[in-house]
Amino acid sequence: MSSYRIIGVSPSTCTQRTLFTAYEREATVELVPLDLMGGAQKKPEHLAKQPFGKIPVLEQQDFVLYESRAIARFINDTATGG
Repeated sequence: MSSYRIIGVSPSTCTQRTLFTAYEREATVELVPLDLMGGAQKKPEHLAKQPFGKIPVLEQQDFVLYESRAIARFINDTATGG
């Protein structure tokens, strides 16, 4: 079964798109919440993963991907399902 880390917040439409795709493909997802109100999306650690300071970001081992539609497509293409 495929396992993904999604950095984002659950109320975000773009984050939800990636989570629903993972759910449909029966993939294991860990949602890592990001403190948007505290400005965590503009900190260097996050900007190294997403240069525009947005969410969501997918991490899978050493692979990092941003933009929700690209993430959804990646999950759809790589998830093995259950």
